[in-house]
Amino acid sequence: MTAKKKRVIKAAVPKSVKILNLTYKVKFADSTERDAAEAYGWCDPVNQTIVVCGGISEEAMADTFLHECIHAMATAMDVNWRKEEQVARRIATGICTMWKQNPAAFEWWNSLNKEK
Repeated sequence: MTAKKKRVIKAAVPKSVKILNLTYKVKFADSTERDAAEAYGWCDPVNQTIVVCGGISEEAMADTFLHECIHAMATAMDVNWRKEEQVARRIATGICTMWKQNPAAFEWWNSLNKEK
């Protein structure tokens, strides 16, 4: 019986991300900034910047990045959620979990979105 090899892909850290028609800079903060902010990340829609703190697990970093992108989308689309923080947190965690549990489905989905 042979063990199935897990494919490991390390992608480049993004310097920016497109959120609808806006380009947000992506920055990474150190633990001092994380402690001062009391958060793993934040979204600054005025300066179009998403900040993710280092020194956290890869799962937490993925969740935080998606969470802050959801905030940026909500701002760009003028979404007025009464509990935006709760909605962003739950949607980000749900998508990250689904993505992790279904890599083949997301690989297929991503292939549908490639520019031709």
